Amino acid sequence: MTNTATEATTITAIATLVNEIQVSGGKCFEGWNWREAILYFLNGMDAGKRDVTDRPKICFAVDEPEGYEALTLKFNPEDESYFIHQETFSNGNAFAPGRATYSIHASLRDYRHVEHALRRFARHNAVDVLFLTDDHPVTPKRICLWKNPGKRQELHILLERTPW
Repeated sequence: MTNTATEATTITAIATLVNEIQVSGGKCFEGWNWREAILYFLNGMDAGKRDVTDRPKICFAVDEPEGYEALTLKFNPEDESYFIHQETFSNGNAFAPGRATYSIHASLRDYRHVEHALRRFARHNAVDVLFLTDDHPVTPKRICLWKNPGKRQELHILLERTPW
């Protein structure tokens, strides 16, 4: 995991407002309650709570004109890593993030880095952006979670599919 505190990051793609977050296929949170959803997931993983660990994932859902779309961050217990699952995600509309003053980057290959980065992103207001990178050699992807600077209760999500 790396922190980018000294150098600002610019995001030029469009991020989509998260409307709902589902943890492990059971518990749902409104999009504005994203901090509680992330911490519920992380605390459940740490404590070994079955309602989280039986299906360890966190799903970020958005409403698009074409219908429901979602990006899911799933934990793979076999190799202790995370991976990205997408259901017709298109990066929707409405919000171009711009500059981030403090961002965190984590590789999905190490679950400890992912969980630490998610926890810091949820708990610290100074962290604007979280990048979670899947370094797959053929189809690399990166999720960007972005706090709207004007409305901290809003969480936006972006999926980049091209090599960077």
